[in-house]
Amino acid sequence: SVLGPPPLGGWVPHMDVSVVVPAFGGQHKLDLTLASLAAQSYPPSLMEVVVVDDGSDPPLRLPALRPDRTRLVRAPQGGWGPGHAYAAGVAATSGTVVLRLDADVVAGRRHVEAHMRWHHRTGSALVTGRLVYTEALLGVRPEELHRQVGTEGVDDLVGDDRGTMAWIERILARTDTLREAGHKAWEICIGATFSVSRSFLDELGGVDTSMVLGEDSELAHRLVQRGAVVVPELE
Repeated sequence: SVLGPPPLGGWVPHMDVSVVVPAFGGQHKLDLTLASLAAQSYPPSLMEVVVVDDGSDPPLRLPALRPDRTRLVRAPQGGWGPGHAYAAGVAATSGTVVLRLDADVVAGRRHVEAHMRWHHRTGSALVTGRLVYTEALLGVRPEELHRQVGTEGVDDLVGDDRGTMAWIERILARTDTLREAGHKAWEICIGATFSVSRSFLDELGGVDTSMVLGEDSELAHRLVQRGAVVVPELE
């Protein structure tokens, strides 16, 4: 409540961010994710995207519609799971901030910007985005989605066919948007959309790649124990 982030669209960023997208199969969903990232308000010169293919068969490919600085890497053998792929993506990037995004998430135009405005205020931020769930976008072409994200947003495409992560909404309501959550603030952090400074990640030794599931919660718990400030980005 004391950080005072700038309003979306009303500031000039200078920090670079690496968006890491662990992926296994789901080429069409990945195409939509990358189409939405190509329409972001955050300066393209400050954003790189790395898709980590975690052993997909057939292998994933990068579509033509994607952010300018997008690469595809293969997760190394000897492990499996989103944490394993996320670690490979972190190792392959260099941004000051690492934003993890699931490969079936459509990011609103200011999604990356909303994350990054907090990191411009403090190096201790652990930012988690807000999600809604829908299948309404599965039949949309990436080109149409890109246009919608960049201009009107996707509300018209989604309509009323959406759900929320109700358990997170309950925690936010019960804790005055985490201000009264204490040491349990880490509980709302999910791997689908969270960001943290690279230096913070390096200090903790990164994600536990031996965990096939739950690695995002475990990482968030360690970050909070080390002093991270969990920020629920509601916009």
